Amino acid sequence: LQLAYRAYLRSLDGRAAPVIEGRRAAERFVTAWARIWRGQSRPDYLRYTNETSPHPPPQFRANVAVSHLDAFHEAFGVGPWDRLYRAAPDRVRVW
Repeated sequence: LQLAYRAYLRSLDGRAAPVIEGRRAAERFVTAWARIWRGQSRPDYLRYTNETSPHPPPQFRANVAVSHLDAFHEAFGVGPWDRLYRAAPDRVRVW
């Protein structure tokens, strides 16, 4: 997710990211990521996939990934009072 966001910013070639429908680039990026993973699953299905799949359930794929993204914290003003807050030193860095 960090690489994808950096690639998006790099694709702008130094231009300012556009504000579309009142939403800044980071807000649109994180919201699009969340939409990819949204859904509902029955408890039986979640239990089955947790036992048989190496991948985490969708809600964890969405929430844990963004909790490590600086742009998420900045775009939405996420702080220690929020459930998805992760202190900067505790965020995973790709490099």
